[in-house]
Amino acid sequence: MVIVLFLSGMVAMIMLRTLHKDIARYNQMDDSVRTPHAMTYKQLYEQLNIICIWLILQISLIVFKF
Repeated sequence: MVIVLFLSGMVAMIMLRTLHKDIARYNQMDDSVRTPHAMTYKQLYEQLNIICIWLILQISLIVFKF
């Protein structure tokens, strides 16, 4: 059980770090470079962040239940 939690935490940290780098890179772009596609790109990553947090919580609840 400890191994599952450790590995879940590692995956979560890698995903969050990658998302943070992508969002930081997007925020550094000036407005002339941004396109409507880039706007949806940012919204997609925000939604993905919420889904990842929800998924991690669900996995944690399942692991602790057993």
